[in-house]
Amino acid sequence: MEKYWEVSSHRNEIAIQRGAYYMISRSLGPEFGGSIGVIFSIANAVAVAFYLVGFAETIQSIMERYDVLIIDRKNDIRIVGLIALILCFIITMFGLDWVIHTQVVLMVLIILAILNVIVGSFYSSVTETRENVLAKGITGLKFETFKENLKPGYRDKQDFFKIFSIFFPAVTGIMAGANLSGDLKDPSHSVPIGTLLAILITSFSYLVLVWFVGASALRDPIGNKFTESFNETNINITLPKYGLVNDFQITEKISFWGPLILAGIIAATLSSGLAALVSAPKVFQAVCRDKIFPFIEIFGKGYGRNGEPRYGYILAFGIAVGFIAIGEINSIAPVNSNFFLMAFALVNYSVFQSSLAKSPGWRPSFKYYNLWVSLFAFLMCITIMFLINWWAALVTILFVGLLYKFVDIRKPNINWGTSRSAHTYVKAVRLARRLETFDEHVKNFRVQVLCLTGQPSLRPSLVHFVSHITNHFGLMICGEVRIASTLSLPKSNQVAWLNNNKIKAFHQIVQNESFGGGARCLLQAVGLGKLKPNTLIMGYMHCWQKVDVHRVNEYFQIIDDALELNYGIGIVRFNSPNDTNGLIAENEQNEVVAANEKNEVVSIKEKNGAIAKKDINGLLKPNETINVPDILFKNSFEFLNEEKRKLQSPTSISGVVTNLFSPKSKGTIDVWWLYDDGGLTILVPHILSLHSKWKGCKLRIFTPASEVTIEANQIKMATLLKKFRIDFSSVVEFQGINKYPKEKNINEFKKLRNGQHLPADGNLDVKTLRQIRIGELLHEHSSEAKLIVLTLPIPKRSFVTPLMYMSWLEVLTANLPPTLLIRGNQTSVLTVYS
Repeated sequence: MEKYWEVSSHRNEIAIQRGAYYMISRSLGPEFGGSIGVIFSIANAVAVAFYLVGFAETIQSIMERYDVLIIDRKNDIRIVGLIALILCFIITMFGLDWVIHTQVVLMVLIILAILNVIVGSFYSSVTETRENVLAKGITGLKFETFKENLKPGYRDKQDFFKIFSIFFPAVTGIMAGANLSGDLKDPSHSVPIGTLLAILITSFSYLVLVWFVGASALRDPIGNKFTESFNETNINITLPKYGLVNDFQITEKISFWGPLILAGIIAATLSSGLAALVSAPKVFQAVCRDKIFPFIEIFGKGYGRNGEPRYGYILAFGIAVGFIAIGEINSIAPVNSNFFLMAFALVNYSVFQSSLAKSPGWRPSFKYYNLWVSLFAFLMCITIMFLINWWAALVTILFVGLLYKFVDIRKPNINWGTSRSAHTYVKAVRLARRLETFDEHVKNFRVQVLCLTGQPSLRPSLVHFVSHITNHFGLMICGEVRIASTLSLPKSNQVAWLNNNKIKAFHQIVQNESFGGGARCLLQAVGLGKLKPNTLIMGYMHCWQKVDVHRVNEYFQIIDDALELNYGIGIVRFNSPNDTNGLIAENEQNEVVAANEKNEVVSIKEKNGAIAKKDINGLLKPNETINVPDILFKNSFEFLNEEKRKLQSPTSISGVVTNLFSPKSKGTIDVWWLYDDGGLTILVPHILSLHSKWKGCKLRIFTPASEVTIEANQIKMATLLKKFRIDFSSVVEFQGINKYPKEKNINEFKKLRNGQHLPADGNLDVKTLRQIRIGELLHEHSSEAKLIVLTLPIPKRSFVTPLMYMSWLEVLTANLPPTLLIRGNQTSVLTVYS
């Protein structure tokens, strides 16, 4: 009865597709839905064999009565079952109308057979002699017989669940109406009412038959005590095949007219087999049409007015033939029961999950259900599976698990609004609120990054690099500022790009009249509660010497605002085109926008090695090049180069798009810890070194020498790092940070875009000379490093202008390996306590 409540609670959903599969797939998603769709289809196909073997056993017993054998008993069952299967298959191939008409005739025979048993039990109570009672165990309708049979009387290798596994397939037809819902005019009305009536009528029929048969015949023809005495001995005695336990045709002997019982058994088995043979392909057809699994679309094709799945019928026919070959109904029943119980378990779980998620979209028309009853029914189904046959239960669950994992890995492009997503939302909100109740502690500090990427797909190297810092466990938000004077609904496909590239990040778009204003909005508003960025990372502004000074001021102001808002700040510079594209694979989409000398925009898109050039006349031949000045990424400050570079043909472009940081690449990450910033300068490279892309790189810590001896300083720094549990290869104390830089480098610095801000006498201040000197030391010690991590100078308008500050950054990062300039917000992020 519980199954009825679950089916009915889904009734407003099943009007479109096919029964159990549709309910589970639309509630729990394609992973569970696809798995159970396949399992339920197989279960119905196996059920065809179960019912038709039962039919064949009845026919074989009749043949045996008249000493008719085709080959032998087992093979006769297989032959008769196969003939019945062929007959059912022919009926189904004619279409659902023929099936319905056939079922009506069979139902009439079943009703007459049931009435025949009831009448016969009354009749036999008057006519049966004492000899028949002793010989055949038939007493007629007597209360004493009913009372005697009411107690359990299991025989050798029998228990409740063994008997249950054989009986259970007889009640699996509860889903038949739901499985055919696509062929009903009004399934939301017909399925609940029809299913409830079917349950009430069949339950009443089963109980009446059990009561009347149990009150009309003994378990054994010579009494229980006589049988038990033989069971206690080791004597092998063959008892006559009479009584409830031994005689499978006992209802025929109790009935008023025996042949009508045989007709009823034949009708019941053929009716159930026919229903299962229709249900299996119909469910599988729905699975195939949803394209969850590859290479099976042919079974989803429909023919005729009702879209009959003829290829599905052929597949179900083949599965049924295989199980009919077993030829033993008691061997087929446990396997079949497990398949059905698994499907029923997940129907119950889907109701529980949907109710628990409390999604506004969960509004079943049928109100009489309870989520805890559904959970209990789910657990009960799983438990019974193991009690019936533990190894069959394990195989069934393993098979469902493999199908689930296959769909999960394949990730079909399907959005059904599942209860899992609703439950995930509720859980996320609950945990975010719970996180607010915890006090922050340095041991739990995580680098949570707001990365100013523009469109992430146009800044792949920056996005991938930052994802190595968050490493799938920290918060990463890709911020995009769109310049707009009026608000509009922003559209973007960047989340799909992030997912395709396996980057665990969010994409946030803001619209503002200026880039600086938009960045300020992101800094203040992005995040949720304590799930909020604490570090801002952005790309280096390569074009600062060419663009309007207003843009340089904006860039400078963003750095200053981040520090004022208590953010850590990081600036990443890649100095070569290879660095820019180095972290994306060859088959990922890359879009570059180039401005030619006439200020016309040429768009070149690359995907799978092919380039579409709508705005270029003709295609480039292999190894042919075109000159394009100032290639830049859209919506970003970063130019790839300052001089004209060659944009090569498809073959050459694919060569540029290579993996700069290959897994476990060898080299060093050089950390120049020049100022105490709370430890972020040390923590970030340590986190990077744990990522698979950087695992082969060793940390080298550079720190300026003090008045104490270099050796003592190195020992002190090494001790401190060990206390912080930072794995490093060496500590390098360098001297000469306050030494006057080379005259050549000073002259090069003066050529940068800061001439109007130099003192009148042309002499540089101490801070500027220090930055030039640090640049010299970087070239001297770290020019071969895989990555340089360097403490970022503080940007304060009170002592440095935006152009002068950008000049500092230029001398610190120019012509060096990839460089991360970083500064913490003076909040401690390292602790000696574990």
